[in-house]
Amino acid sequence: FCNWQVKDRRMPDNPLAHLSGGNVQTDRRHDRRPLSEDELRLLLATTKASEWTARELSGYDRHMLYVVACVTGFRKAELATLTPKAFDLDAEPPTATVPAAYTKNKKLAEQPLPPDVVAALREYLDDKPAGVPLWPGTWTERAAEMFRRDLEAAGIPYAVEGPDGPLFADFHALRHSYVALLDKAGVSLKQAMQLARHSDPRLTMAR
Repeated sequence: FCNWQVKDRRMPDNPLAHLSGGNVQTDRRHDRRPLSEDELRLLLATTKASEWTARELSGYDRHMLYVVACVTGFRKAELATLTPKAFDLDAEPPTATVPAAYTKNKKLAEQPLPPDVVAALREYLDDKPAGVPLWPGTWTERAAEMFRRDLEAAGIPYAVEGPDGPLFADFHALRHSYVALLDKAGVSLKQAMQLARHSDPRLTMAR
């Protein structure tokens, strides 16, 4: 998942500015970790072969959900809105798009897709109705449990010990994995920040 074609892409006065916020460096409750490339390959292969269904999602459905998550950085709520129309596989580069109404920052999110994922999506989308969500149902309510079960099936630890405490691999860890893959692909900090849709480069560097 390292062959992206990457394009370079005011907050009103805050009425709550007088309130003090938590410090993410000192007030950690659930630090996540990116999955390694080997862990991702194992997770995807195991999930694709899985015979159990998680809230309407077969093993193959979850496999493709995880693939798209870790090559776009889309959050679970954004992924749940995707229909076949969200993918332009013939563009240069091919893209997946979430309308502004469904993104966290309320801005259009258009993410480039690697060639191997484009090939997998062509097959997956072949018989899917155009206007119907690819991953329907209530899976977003139990995404953590669903993902953890697939991790266990693949023999991948949910939590590992980090330098400052345990690090967890929940569903949102796929977004962390996306940023780690961008770094490994050699994109610049500016590009990674834009693709991850971070407002602060320090957040991108921390990933």
